[in-house]
Amino acid sequence: MKEQGGIRVWRGWRKETVAWDKFIRHLATIFIPATWQVMGRLGLRLYVPSVLPESKPEGLPDEVALLFYPSQSAYLAARSRSAAGRAYGLLHEAVFAFTPERRSTSTTAVSWSPGQPAPLQDQPFHRQATGNGCRFCAAQRVVFLALSHQQAPSAMPGALFAVLGQCCDEAVVYGENAFTLAWLAVRNAGEFDRGMLAAELASRLPASTLVAVHVAERMQFQVDYFAEFDGLALQSDQTLFFLPADRIPEGISARASALE
Repeated sequence: MKEQGGIRVWRGWRKETVAWDKFIRHLATIFIPATWQVMGRLGLRLYVPSVLPESKPEGLPDEVALLFYPSQSAYLAARSRSAAGRAYGLLHEAVFAFTPERRSTSTTAVSWSPGQPAPLQDQPFHRQATGNGCRFCAAQRVVFLALSHQQAPSAMPGALFAVLGQCCDEAVVYGENAFTLAWLAVRNAGEFDRGMLAAELASRLPASTLVAVHVAERMQFQVDYFAEFDGLALQSDQTLFFLPADRIPEGISARASALE
């Protein structure tokens, strides 16, 4: 399987000493906007951060993200070869834990397609768009899913790809023992029905619980870290979707929502 290099999945656990409200405030006013404003100038092309519910099952991360860079080398250069990138790296330590029990980290995705062996755990897998499939860089919305389980079956990521459909839309799935995460590029969020999705997941993956289903629209967001800024409208159980302003079609509003 060929490494995609620039596609990364972040899993972040907050420090136990940081209260939930403070954690959300830090993400909304500093960490998430800084990721897009700083790393966006250093090569970050797409950014989909998600805050999970505060009452989620034990073992799941508090904040996760899908990030697209041009390549692995571009990502490494952005993080280590500029003062801005190194300063951004230090922001993580303000609220995220890096202990063995709560080790916040990101991992590079590798490519996967139906018909290949089931993806392994602890490794993000990327299904490229084919034919008329929707790509993340051209999507109007991104669907984010989070599932919890006692112990993931070896076929979990592959089964989740099947639940997302054998369609040709672009998707990324990451799974480990306690949880599985998935992102899907979509043109029309109306195609997703939470009840039907939960029923299909329960049928295919009976040992799993659906923790979050978010549909995030592209956001209009000023990439200027010197501008006055009070913070993003962010709350628990929510996903945001950032793309460069020149790729945002007219009429797309600056909002994100969770399916009820």
